[in-house]
This record gives sequence, structure tokens and C-alpha cells, in this order.
Amino acid sequence: MILATGSAASAQERSPALLTRITNAYPAWSPDGSRIAYMSNADGDFDIYVMEPDSGTIVKLTDAPGQDGTPVWSPDGARIAFRSLRVGHSQIYAMDADGSNQRNLSNGPSHDEHPFWSPDGQRIFFASDRSTTGEDDENVDLYVMNADGSNVRRITHTPEVETYPTLSPDGSRLATRRILADGNWEVVVVDPDGNDVANLSNHPGFDGWPAWSPDGARLVFASERSGSSDLWVVDADGSNLRRLTQDPADDRQAWWSPDGSRIAFARYVWFPDEPFYEASEIMVLEVGPSHPEPVHSGSSLVARAQEFRALVERGEHAAARRMMAPDARRWWEERDGDGQPWRIGPENPGPWAAWDEHFRSKREVVEWKEGSGVATAVTRETNDYFRLLERGWVTNEITYFFDDRGRIDGLLIRAVGERPPGRTDEFVAWAKAHDPGELAALMPEGEIDPSGDHPERFRRLLDRWREASRLETIE
Repeated sequence: MILATGSAASAQERSPALLTRITNAYPAWSPDGSRIAYMSNADGDFDIYVMEPDSGTIVKLTDAPGQDGTPVWSPDGARIAFRSLRVGHSQIYAMDADGSNQRNLSNGPSHDEHPFWSPDGQRIFFASDRSTTGEDDENVDLYVMNADGSNVRRITHTPEVETYPTLSPDGSRLATRRILADGNWEVVVVDPDGNDVANLSNHPGFDGWPAWSPDGARLVFASERSGSSDLWVVDADGSNLRRLTQDPADDRQAWWSPDGSRIAFARYVWFPDEPFYEASEIMVLEVGPSHPEPVHSGSSLVARAQEFRALVERGEHAAARRMMAPDARRWWEERDGDGQPWRIGPENPGPWAAWDEHFRSKREVVEWKEGSGVATAVTRETNDYFRLLERGWVTNEITYFFDDRGRIDGLLIRAVGERPPGRTDEFVAWAKAHDPGELAALMPEGEIDPSGDHPERFRRLLDRWREASRLETIE
């Protein structure tokens, strides 16, 4: 509800006053994936809340003077660590998951923030300014202590500011947000002793709030390299950077669900008037069980195509079929003629399903585009067939066509650019010389026939060629 005051005569000169600016931020999934802890000023002051995203149930856990924030669950889900200003400066607290037994673990004069549990639940990592020596020496480093607050140990010893530590699932690497000497914010990864530093974001724009995927293979983080703050994901070695969200608002503070299928984050809107203020909501992004796909939030057709892909990847074929027109068709390379009937589900695997499974095909979306009545995903693909031929990745465009009712009624898969040949010509020449009958059966008229037992036979022929050519064995 919006309330305004003033006379009717001045109505055109008035603008309504925004009365509620609620910030819901720093979401953290519980280890079983059933709840999200977060901080909110819904009652005026910042406190810790827990929500059940499926039911919408919300429970307030803290209600102390001073701000409480940045909650994080212990690995067994029994406790929640958080930072609190209730003693006048930021300290690390812990409480039971129902909000009871709240206890100050820092219990000192320093400013301690951003707790994070070790995978075994025995330690808590955090950021602290306790190494600062004077008013002009703002030095924030990473520390670790036992889960009861004892045995505090300093991890990093740098002149730079380091905050928001997050430990990899296997406990071998620690990601953090670091402010460099030139004022730039980066996402860096160190070992648990603070050594072996790697800059993963490596960009002059703001980067921060890293979070590991449950398998430790990737990190999601916030970056302003595209203008506003969006979510990006990168492999743990710094490769394969791709964008997840694209919105005029600022997306920050991401956290993976335990099964890796969703990412919770805070989406901020900033108000430039005095006093400067913010409002934010907790969002959940479906990313699928394996490779996150970028989101273009301003595109309804792209959003529908992404939803469809996520349903298919999760095996929810009945729900995916409800998004399709009953006479949906598919084409290869060109949308020419009537195409072929397009069916999905285990009972309709398609001609390449067995091939993709046998050769362990891997695809990832690198870009989404929208046109009139279509949404197009630009994808990169590799598999064991390409690896055996040393062809690298190939790029495709997958276009989804929509009818006037918003249903997906067509699919076009088209190669983009030249296919890297690798050693294909060498293989074909060898096969023609040593087993021409088998090659003709597997590649009639020079094109691969993926039907029947051809994937297994193709693999055996490729292995024979590589062995005869004294090439490295590829498992």
C-alpha cells in the first residue's frame, strides 16, 4: 500500500512516497536443502530468519539489539554461525538451528565478520581486523578458530583487505574477496594456510562474494564487469567463465543448494536519495544438476526455453512436454521442409542419444539470444569421439521456435563456424586402407550413422587406429 498526503489541486505535482525498503540478504542453504537462513530488516533491525522455500514458511531466530547477519549453517545442520553488532561492534556468534543457545565466540575488541564452517564442523573461518595497528592501518585478514571460539589462528598476512572466506567442500582451498592495493576487488583462492594464491576473477571491475559448488568444481561470484552486479560462474582453475544473470538490479551473495541444482542470491535495488538506502529480495535460480546456464531475465522466451531445458535435464519429461506444441518438429542445419517429429523422454531417445551416452557428450550454454518468436542458445560441445580425433570443442546454435500460444513448436540445431578437423582425415584414410567394410557401415556416404551398436563399433575402430598410429591412449 502506498500512502501520500497533499491537496487534490497539487496531485500532478506530487509523487508517492516509498514507505518500505526491506533488505533480505545473505541467503545460505541448510545442508539438507530444505531451508534457507538469511538476514532481514523486516522488523526494523537486522535479524536472522529461516525460510522454507517450498512452503514459504518463515521463522525469526534472533531478536537482539544491534544488527545480526551473514548466517551460515554447520555441516550437520544443527547450528548456525552469524555475525552480530549487539555488543557495539561485529562479533562471531553461534546458535542452535532453532535460535536457542546464542553465544559470542569472538568475545573480543576486534571486528570479526563473515563466518564459514569447515567441512567437518570443527572450525570456523572468518575475517577480522584484529591485526590492525592504528587508525590509518585498516588491515583485514582471514582467521580460523575452533567451533567453540578457542585456538584462534591467523591465516593470511597481507596488507590487503580480505573478507567473505568460503572453504571448498574437500577443505583444500579457501576462496575469498580481496581488495588489492589499487582498490580493485577480486576473487582469489588460497590454501587453508594462506599460501598458493590464485586470482580467479582477474578483472578491473568489482568482483566478490564467492561460493563453491557442492562438488568443488566451480565457484559462483558477483561481478560488475558487465555494468550492474551479476552472477558469474567459473571453473575452480579459473577457466570457462560464463555469466548466469543479467538484470538492471544488483545480484550478489550467491549460495549453491546442496544438490547443485539451484543458487540462492540477493537481488538489490539501490535508492540514491538521502539517506542512501537499499532494498533486496532473496531469489532462487534453477541451474540444473550439472552445468549452470546463463539467464537473461528480461527475455520471456529465453526464460521459457531455459525452463524447458532444465526440466528435460532433470528427467521431468511430462512437465517439459506440457510446454511443447503437440506437433513439434525438429531440423538439422536448416529449417527446410516439414522436419522430423520431435519427441522427448526415455521412450523417444532420438537418433543420437546412444551416441551421446557412449561418448560421454558434454555441452554447456555460453550465450542466450532472442528474436521474433525464437530463443537461441549458443552452446559448446565436446565428447570422447572429438577427443579421440583431437578435435577440441565445437560450437552449435540451438534455436527454439514458439507458436502464438507460447508453446515450443520447433527445434533447429545448426553448426557455427568451421568444425576443427583434428585428425579426422588421418583416421578416415587409415580406416579405408585397413577396414573399409567397417568404415562404410559406420559412415555410409561419408556421414556418421549413430544407430544400433555403431557407437561401440566406432570406438573400437578409433582405438585400433590410435594404437596403430602410436598415439596416446585416451580412456
